[in-house]
Amino acid sequence: MKLLNLKSDYVFKRIFGHVGNETITQNLLSCILKENITDIELDSNPICEKDLLDDKVGILDIKAKINNITNVDIEMQVVDRKNVEKRILFYLSKMYTKTIVSGQDYASLEKCIAILITDYTLDVTKEIPKYITTWNIREDVSVKLM
Repeated sequence: MKLLNLKSDYVFKRIFGHVGNETITQNLLSCILKENITDIELDSNPICEKDLLDDKVGILDIKAKINNITNVDIEMQVVDRKNVEKRILFYLSKMYTKTIVSGQDYASLEKCIAILITDYTLDVTKEIPKYITTWNIREDVSVKLM
């Protein structure tokens, strides 16, 4: 019996991103995030649309909302095209900016998480001896304001 390759884009999206398979995705995210996920909504349209004609479109592998407060992008990458770090940041920023509309206070921005699963080692993580790493966008404490 031949099993389907989970790293295939189609298979990965069909298993974890298909509306109706929320429980599977909920369990995956609970294991990765190490938190109790009580509610999950899979987005059947994971496209980050253009706002302007010359904007770049972002097509997420899997887009979900967990516990009604956190947006999640899950990406499976098998081929190293040497741009995945920038692409993930692009997707994350598009997803983040879509959580607010004109007239809303910035306090209403929703938390967004990007999860990247690769079949190769990222150059920036080659010296890190663990399978899972967590990266945060944060203030650089070495910068001094005048």
